[in-house]
Amino acid sequence: MKATQIGFGQLSRAQQVLGIGYLYVEAQLRQI
Repeated sequence: MKATQIGFGQLSRAQQVLGIGYLYVEAQLRQI
């Protein structure tokens, strides 16, 4: 249970970071 919960936590955290990074890159490209 704990191992799966940690795995899901890492995936969700990674998805959040990728999502924020994608939005940040889009904002930078729009400014150019």
